[in-house]
Amino acid sequence: MDWASVIFTPQFIGILGPFGVLFLAVCWVLYKFAKRYDAIQEKRIAEAQAMQKEYLQLTDDINKTLNMLLRAVKKQKKSNGQP
Repeated sequence: MDWASVIFTPQFIGILGPFGVLFLAVCWVLYKFAKRYDAIQEKRIAEAQAMQKEYLQLTDDINKTLNMLLRAVKKQKKSNGQP
């Protein structure tokens, strides 16, 4: 008995048919979940990159503010005659 005659027998197709359809349905559902998961991960990565850019801008602004404050304090000390 060769494989082709076993696979194409009505009894084998009758058993494999419903399981095959169920298997394809499960594969399709898993594929959809995987695509949705990938989309969510891409969105999270984009949000994290945007937050990182905002954080870098905030740190630059803080550094500029602190530098201006240090200059003002130094000028104040010089004008008061303190070394």
